[in-house]
Amino acid sequence: MSAELLRRNGYTGAGLKQSSHRKPMKPDADLSLRGHVRLLAEFLEALDLRDVTLVLNDWGGGQFLISERLAGRVGRLALVACEASASRGSPAA
Repeated sequence: MSAELLRRNGYTGAGLKQSSHRKPMKPDADLSLRGHVRLLAEFLEALDLRDVTLVLNDWGGGQFLISERLAGRVGRLALVACEASASRGSPAA
């Protein structure tokens, strides 16, 4: 769905790109999977977001939010696989 269609239906969105940062993280920052999930939970808390629908590609964050008991602000999860054909040895389309 386009952002405009989402807005017309009463939804808002925010993107959080965790793979890169404009300002480098501190050298002792926890960049493990659990550390990234804590960053996501802190993001939701900092913006005081509640009953959030998270759409995540397959980095495992949704599952870790639950296992780490950090999903209190999450109402729904949409987990989307994003496997590239090249990663499976398939010829490019």
